Amino acid sequence: MRVLSSCLHKHWRLLLGTLVAAGVLVGWQLLPAGSAGMLFWPLWMATAQVVFVGALESAKLRRHAWLGQYIKRESPWRRLLGGGAFMAVRAQLTSILLALVLLVGLRRLNEVDMALLLLATGLFGACQRRLNMQFWPHIIEAYRPALVRRFSMLCIAALLSLGFMLSRLWQPQPYLVDTAWQSVVQAHIPADTGQTLLGSFERLASAFELTGFWLMQNALARFDLNHGVAVLAWAILLLMQATLAWSFARLLAGVAALRHHVSGRGKRDISR
Repeated sequence: MRVLSSCLHKHWRLLLGTLVAAGVLVGWQLLPAGSAGMLFWPLWMATAQVVFVGALESAKLRRHAWLGQYIKRESPWRRLLGGGAFMAVRAQLTSILLALVLLVGLRRLNEVDMALLLLATGLFGACQRRLNMQFWPHIIEAYRPALVRRFSMLCIAALLSLGFMLSRLWQPQPYLVDTAWQSVVQAHIPADTGQTLLGSFERLASAFELTGFWLMQNALARFDLNHGVAVLAWAILLLMQATLAWSFARLLAGVAALRHHVSGRGKRDISR
């Protein structure tokens, strides 16, 4: 209990920030389609900016590695990388895409998937504490916080991808063997998502996932199909789950980085 109390006292700001962000997303996920569509644009932009904080931090780490180890001093590439404009634009566009994937994915999650997200949130904090202790004797202090967040994000994304994939395979799926793809899409795509931009993205994501299950079931049921079809089906399913997991892990890293920089400790980091 003393250890738990000490951890809560030391990391209560990070825990509070993470819980607030998770609460906002969960509350939005539970809203009806109409209300969720109205709040989609502001929430999309806000989520993208939180993800951007962590994405920019990772980009700065890569830039320092390139400038310090790979790029010659006389190369004009140093001026391009040193300015950081291309890096910032790339991180911003990536963050907008990841925020879109995350919000659309949240609308399609069930209770098991939401439990996995809550578990991943707790594991992210535990992973940070563990890695911080492991890195303490080895990593330069100015780099350590950013590297701890980056490696924690990678661990959580990998575990969450596996959890999402097992969840999808464990849950019952519609029987799609010997059914035309057009019929599958018309029968199983929800029609109550409305005509908003959010509803369009939800239907597109549902069609993409159904295509993966349709290819996989038909490839397993009909052995005369090319094995490449089965590989494609697994690739589609794994890509969807991994992208959603990566988006959520990026959000957790962004919340942690934002809290770190707001507290003032980020001023000592080389990654700034």
